[in-house]
Amino acid sequence: MSSDELVEKMLDKFQSFDEDSEIEFNDNEVLSWKNSLPILIKLINQSGLTDLDLIMEYETPLNSRIDALLVGYNKVTNRPTAMIIELKQWQSINTEFTESNTFVKLDNVEEESSNRSHPIAQTHTYRSHLKCNHSNLGDNQVDILEIQYLHNYKNKEELFSNQYDIYNSKRENCFVLGEENRLIELLRTTFDNREPGEITNLIVTGQYSMEKQGYENLAKALNSQEISPLLDEQRDVSVRVSKLFRESKDKQLIIISGDCGTGKTYLGLYLLKLFIDITKSKQVVFTVTSKILNAIINGHTENDIPYVNGLRGQFDLVIIDEAHRLPELNKVLDKLYNENKVKFVIVLQDDRQRVRINEEGLRQNFYDYVEKSPLNIELHQEYLSIQKRSMYESSYVDRINDLFSLSPVMKEYTKIDGYDIQVINKLNDIDLLLDNHVNNNEKAQWFAPFCWEWTRNIRNNDVQILEENFTKPWNPKNEQFEWYSEIGKHHKDRIGCIYTAQGLDFDYVGYIFWEDLSWSLEKNDWIVNLNKSQDIIFIREIVQKYGGQLKYFDKNNKYWVVNRNGREYKLNTFIAKFGNPEEVKELILNTYRVLMTRARKGIYIWFKDNETKEKVMEFLN
Repeated sequence: MSSDELVEKMLDKFQSFDEDSEIEFNDNEVLSWKNSLPILIKLINQSGLTDLDLIMEYETPLNSRIDALLVGYNKVTNRPTAMIIELKQWQSINTEFTESNTFVKLDNVEEESSNRSHPIAQTHTYRSHLKCNHSNLGDNQVDILEIQYLHNYKNKEELFSNQYDIYNSKRENCFVLGEENRLIELLRTTFDNREPGEITNLIVTGQYSMEKQGYENLAKALNSQEISPLLDEQRDVSVRVSKLFRESKDKQLIIISGDCGTGKTYLGLYLLKLFIDITKSKQVVFTVTSKILNAIINGHTENDIPYVNGLRGQFDLVIIDEAHRLPELNKVLDKLYNENKVKFVIVLQDDRQRVRINEEGLRQNFYDYVEKSPLNIELHQEYLSIQKRSMYESSYVDRINDLFSLSPVMKEYTKIDGYDIQVINKLNDIDLLLDNHVNNNEKAQWFAPFCWEWTRNIRNNDVQILEENFTKPWNPKNEQFEWYSEIGKHHKDRIGCIYTAQGLDFDYVGYIFWEDLSWSLEKNDWIVNLNKSQDIIFIREIVQKYGGQLKYFDKNNKYWVVNRNGREYKLNTFIAKFGNPEEVKELILNTYRVLMTRARKGIYIWFKDNETKEKVMEFLN
């Protein structure tokens, strides 16, 4: 069979497969195969490698597909080998585009689709994910190589000029028009022409198990061990920050901002490892701003990591996660730069995750600190936008952001595929679903707003919704790591609140949407009811800033929880003198935004109020 006949047969198979599959191959992809496949297959035939297997359009966990994998045995080592082949039909790139190290801007392409991954960055990411996350490739059973073939491209130097010079060490495996003989020689000297046997089966039957991209990796980062690869956007940031690590003489404040689930924590851990690799310094610390995150880090590393305001000694690098929660921001930074003599401070933050009056870690406050500081501090700002947590569904988080804005407005959203969103009318039905996930070794958890008293006693079912015959305790005060890690099945039944949610994620979440926030169809606005809240410290902060008073039940009430002047009380009513300040409303909206973005795979929601349910589902359907 000729190369052309083989290609036509493959294309027919792809198109017939498309009719019965959830994978959609569009016309542009089919046209691309018609242009690229004959050339590739011809080169493989000319290399004398007709017995090898060629896997096309291999799915990755990044919602993208590898163009081709050539599978066989290495001619020199006799090791099983898979070669990633990225095919491009590009003719030129815009050499004036200098905004990214990992993206290029194509010429003669519509503006909205002109930014593409640099082919070397693309294959490197593919290779890293196969090595780190593929069940049959992660233990080095198969060697993984990578090449790029741009069969229409003439000026190869463009791909390695300016900011792309970081790829120079890999240019020998990048091929353009006129380098076909060199590519044939590489294939011929790499592979032995014999059938791959079980190698192909290992690849196509393997499963991706995405490594947890959180504090589980801190011990690896501190020991400079390999962790999962970055996305292109994260790699862009790491390239720019690594340049600061190598070249900067001044003190640095590096702000990395991003939505829930954009991978700020993981990028911070990667930068920690990168700094150690570059400088060989171990005077580094990754610290946090909350007790639960501190407990989780200590649980994973078996080290007692102090809070940011409790650091002792001198450090070259300090990374602060969840920095939007910082109180007394100026005081904390003054101590780091003056007493701890820190040169690089990296803060990971999100303005929309600020949920308390006394939290000061907003971007503008960091800017103001640098501007007013007598120290010579350089400010460097980076942003992350690509959603990683919700099955790479940025559309879900975009909808949540718009829904929980001060003036919610629906926009044009992409369809949500692969992320499970269900409104369920019975809380105990959600409980059964979460139980099933736990039984399948998935992490599942309940979350709710802080609308029930928290006695800090897990023997008490503090959260009670009697009309649903639903009662559960809040999560424990002193077993935060065990609760998060779900050491026991019973941990699923201990509900988390906003203060035990930030910085964490689970596979599935059951969420209780209560009455402290509701949608008014009449007013066309979100209504905040602080009288439904039991977050006494939060409300006390509001009173201190805006005025008002706290009203308590008398001593004979059975709900005594607040200790005040030696007597126990339960907060009953918050009486405001100031109406409903925008800041307070925004903090409540931020709270719901955070709580509803904790799940990697899906969320099950129960609503107290039908009007609110209808509004929320307008955005999520």
